[in-house]
Amino acid sequence: MKRLICLTLFMCLLLTSCNFSIKKQEKPVPLASFLGHVMPRPDDWEYDFWIGESLSGVDTSDYQRGPGSTFYGSCPSDEPTEFIRYRHKAFISGRYRYTYVDQIEITDPGVKLFGLDINSDPDEWFSLLEQMGYTTKRRNFSDEHWLVSGKKDYFSISITNYHVIKGEFVGQICLYHSIPHVERIIE
Repeated sequence: MKRLICLTLFMCLLLTSCNFSIKKQEKPVPLASFLGHVMPRPDDWEYDFWIGESLSGVDTSDYQRGPGSTFYGSCPSDEPTEFIRYRHKAFISGRYRYTYVDQIEITDPGVKLFGLDINSDPDEWFSLLEQMGYTTKRRNFSDEHWLVSGKKDYFSISITNYHVIKGEFVGQICLYHSIPHVERIIE
């Protein structure tokens, strides 16, 4: 019995000193399940790129560069407050290299998305996202400021009038496309 207790304590110390942890193994995601998986482009979207679309082989050098891996699709000045900004991401998995639009940020009130814009009522956005099958959330920061968000598959959308640019509150629509972590991808 003494030996069993000593052996158990020794194993506990050994595992603790080796920083041993048991991680839940996530099921690998087949590469084909998200390569080219694009949120359906709305009829009223008249701009060059859409969320999830491939940028592989696309020359974006004519677009005004933004911070990091972003570029502007519509931008009236060098320091814009009203714009469409695209962020792109690339990854390499085995023999695949894939570059795609993983975020679109809209602060231009003239841009329509699904028939609505950044000045539309938050209840309209909430209803629209629910009708489209998104899991939705709404948060009111105050009587005037709010956030509506939705998530579905690899996509999420957030709409707010609580975004600050140059010290002013502006409306913002963000669309995101998330791809599973590369370690979980199987070809």
